[in-house]
This record gives sequence, structure tokens and C-alpha cells, in this order.
Amino acid sequence: MQDVALDTLPRFITSLCERAYYNQAEGRAESVAELCLHLSPTIQFNTPDANAAEHADGALDALALACTYAVSAITSYTRILLSTARTHRNSRSLIYRLPDEVLSIIFEFTQSSAINPACGLKAKAPFNLSLVSRRWRGVALNPALWTVIDRKNARIANLYLQRSGSRLLDIDLLSYNQSYYWFSGSDIRSFAFDIRPNAALTARNAGRVDHGSLLTPLFSHIERCRTLALEGLRHYDVVHLGLPHAPNLKSLRLFNSADSFVHWKPLHEPFLQRPPNLSILELYNFPLPFTSSMFVGLKEMYIRTVAYSRRTAQGLIGILAACPLLEKVELDSVCLASSLAPTPEFEPILLPHLEKMALLWMDSSVVRVILSSVIAPPTLRLEIRTTDNASGLGMVSPQVTALPNIHAVKMLFFRIGPGTEQFGLTGRASEDGVDLLKFDFHFPPELAAFSKARKDVMFYLGQDLLNLPLHRLSFLQIYDDQMNGLAYVQTIGDASALTVLSLDECDAPEFLEVFIATPTIHLYPSLQALHLRQPHVRKDTLIRLVDSRQPQLSYIKIVQCEGVDEDVVSELRNVIEVSWEK
Repeated sequence: MQDVALDTLPRFITSLCERAYYNQAEGRAESVAELCLHLSPTIQFNTPDANAAEHADGALDALALACTYAVSAITSYTRILLSTARTHRNSRSLIYRLPDEVLSIIFEFTQSSAINPACGLKAKAPFNLSLVSRRWRGVALNPALWTVIDRKNARIANLYLQRSGSRLLDIDLLSYNQSYYWFSGSDIRSFAFDIRPNAALTARNAGRVDHGSLLTPLFSHIERCRTLALEGLRHYDVVHLGLPHAPNLKSLRLFNSADSFVHWKPLHEPFLQRPPNLSILELYNFPLPFTSSMFVGLKEMYIRTVAYSRRTAQGLIGILAACPLLEKVELDSVCLASSLAPTPEFEPILLPHLEKMALLWMDSSVVRVILSSVIAPPTLRLEIRTTDNASGLGMVSPQVTALPNIHAVKMLFFRIGPGTEQFGLTGRASEDGVDLLKFDFHFPPELAAFSKARKDVMFYLGQDLLNLPLHRLSFLQIYDDQMNGLAYVQTIGDASALTVLSLDECDAPEFLEVFIATPTIHLYPSLQALHLRQPHVRKDTLIRLVDSRQPQLSYIKIVQCEGVDEDVVSELRNVIEVSWEK
């Protein structure tokens, strides 16, 4: 039967292939059902009269065997034929013509993508890449793809240690992506897991992170460790961490979030031997001694939710002075024993590479000490959040306006909300630019306390922002009872260079009256454009404002404004260019 199949099958499949190709070109289709309608048995069975039943049984067995063999032969032959055709087709595909070196680079980007750590083990690179083809399986064994040990693959860390060869390791045992967002709308947000205060403790209790069993086999490879991130550490873990010397370690992140922040903890060095020379250090509720050499030569430093019972602001200043290459620094809820001003002999700290500085929920006196001691470049991005009273702001705002980046601010954005006890200010160099300056003030929720605090904030900001060369000023969700015209004048003053004014979701009909030019009051003489988006305005006030500022005011944009109808727009268009959206 084999010789018959070898002679018949190629001609049979070739003829069918030619006919299928012809039918495709003609747009025709044939089904097996139609074939069955036209089939008739063509095999002749010559059976003698004697023993006819016996011969019929033998013929049936032979036919069954022949049919079974035919089906198997066709199935095997077509499978081989299709595999050969696919290989031929793939060899002409662009991706299959890429050199292994290029494929390896693409795989490395896949492995380091932001979403890869969130994937399940089978879906993670390089495992999923190994399943595509035999060739990809070989490329996926590149040691560079096996250097990241995270909470998803930690249970097979030995396999990663073996396949990574002698490459440097990145050990990241966090339950979420620790990419903190500095300024909303300014940075590209990477993929992040759910961030909750007790996420680390939950992960630890669920057995997802067991540092004792995970770190012990890694200690023999600690000299290969380039980054190390540990989450869910208890105080017991901190004391007994005892990391050996890691000469290649450049990034260290320790999250001791299982214990309560309110308790003072003894300072502890995590390394038994000589500490590494780090570029990035991040501590959460981990009170590393200020005298540690790990605070020397850093490029990025993040200290969050840490209490020092015997350390002062001068200790923080000393750390900054020890890091002249510092690019990013965030101090969040750092509690000190006392906050003393720097001594007269204290030298200013030059940080020429500083890009971002966030001082969050810190005592105003500490913020004042830091700002008065740091000499930063004009491109610095500064963020301050505080719950201090307005007098505390009065200690800080003069230092902020003394920074060189303040002169690059051409646009200011004021906002109140989402709760009325929050007041924010953002400064940019351009509309699409990054936030060079960001203040967030959180006041007591009591209306009377907030009202007084708001007026105090206006007073202090007015003294220090008065002379900024602003080109655009925007207000978001400002109401008449929150900031009246007098407070506004005290805050911004004349601002003679201002050309664009925006009111966004402001229910402040009386607020616009401040901008009506009169013989005695003429704020913003250079104002050329007015943008109104969903505010509540009085049409007579709006018309008077536009008329009083002719011919300087040349454009007004109105979007869904209550109090503005077609008659008002028609009247405005007689004197000014109007863009109106109902």
C-alpha cells in the first residue's frame, strides 16, 4: 500500500491544490457535502457463488483496512505538507528574517516593559516567548532575559539564577510598581498595582513574600545584585536582615510597612559588612541612621513615613550636602525631634543636577531650612504639600520665590478642591510644559477656620508672587465666597505682562467685576484673551468688561457658560472675536 500512496497522494493533492487556487481566483467554493452527492462506489467485488458470505467478509475487512490506511496516509502527508508550506512562508516573513541579535534586543524591551511584572508566570517574558517557535526558544535563553526576580517568579529563583549566567540581578519583591508620580499630568504614568497602606502586610500574611526563604539562596549571589527591593518587612526582619556586602548594588528600596509609623524605632543598618555605594535609595518606615554611608553620593533619594527621635533638620541638610549629584529627592512625612534653623556658618548646598524635589507633609520650619540651604538649577520642579497653618506658609513662601526656577514660571493655576479645605497652586513655563511649582495646602474643614486660613494664604502669596512676569492666569473651581476681588488684588496685584485670563468652572459672577477697567483701576493692561469654561457669569458684567478693555482685548472663548445666550454672543461679536460652545 505504501508504493500506491506515494505514487497517488502527491498527484492527488497537487491536482486539488491547483483546482482550489483556480476556484479562489474565480470566487468559487466547493464543499464536501456536494462531493458526497456525486460519489458512487466504483470498486467491483468479484465473489464466487460458493462461500459468498465468507468472501464478502474478507472484502469488507480489506476495504476497511484500505480506507483506514488512506485516511492515515492523507492525514500524515497533509500535516507534513502544511508544516513545510508554513516554514516556507515564515522564512519570507520580515520577523523571521531578523538576526538573533535584533530579536534578543526586542525581547529585552518586552521583558523590561512596565506591564510585564503584572503578568502571570506563564504569560511573563521570557516564558511566553519560548512557546512561539524553536528558534525563539533559543533566543529566549539569552541570559539578559533572566535577570529580574520578582514576586511572580520568586519561587523558581534558582532557574533564573542558573539561566542568567553571570549577569547582574534585579531583585524586586514588591507587590506593586513603585513609580511615584511627581506631578499630575506631567509624567507618563506607568502601569501600577493597587496601592494601599496595608498592601505590604497583606502580601506578607498571605505568604506571597517570605523574605527568609527567598533571600537565603540569593545571599550566595549577592555580589551580582544590581537592584534590591523588599516589601512587607517587619521590625524583626529589619533587625535580622543582615545583608552581606553587595559591591554592585546601585538601587535599594526597603519598605518596613508592617509596623506602625507612630512608634519610634531603633536605627538599623541593613548590611553586616561595608555598605554599598548606591545611586538610588528609597526607605519607607525604615529609619536608617543619618550617618550611614548609604546616604553618600546618591542620585535619587526617597524617604517616606520615617520618625527620627534624635535627629534635626541639620541632619537632612547634611545628607543633601553629601549628594552633589542628586537629581530627585522626596521627603514625605519625615518626623524629626526638632527643627532648628541653620547656623550662620552653614554653607549653601549646590545641587546643579537637581530636577525634582518634593517636600510633603513636613513641618514648615524644616521646609524653610531645606529651601534656604539648597542652590538648585532654574529647571527645578518643586512640590510642597502641607497641613500647617498659614503662618507656616509665611515661613516657606519667601524661600520658594527666592529659588531660580520661579523666574521661569509664566503661567499660574489656582484651584480649590475637591474639598473646600484644599487649596492648590501650580506654576508652569508653558501650557504644555511640566509643573515647575506645585503647592497643596490642606486646612481644617471647619468653614471659619478655612476662611481665615484662605485669607492668610492670599496675603502671604500676594507678597511673594506679586512681581512674577506672568503671561497666563487660570482659576479652577473658585467661588465668590472663597476669594473675592480684594483678595484677588492682594494675591496677584497688577501683573502688567498678563495676556490670557481663564476661569474654569468658577461660580463667581462678582469676581469678573474686578477686571472691568475704570479710570482708577485698570488691572492687566496687556490682557488680550479671556477664556470662560462652565462659569456662572452676569451678561451685563461680561459686556461691560469687554467694552472697557477695547481695543486691547481681542478674543474671548466661552464654553457652556450659564448666563450667556445667543443675544449676548451676537452683541460681543460686534466688538471682539468670539468662540462659543453651548
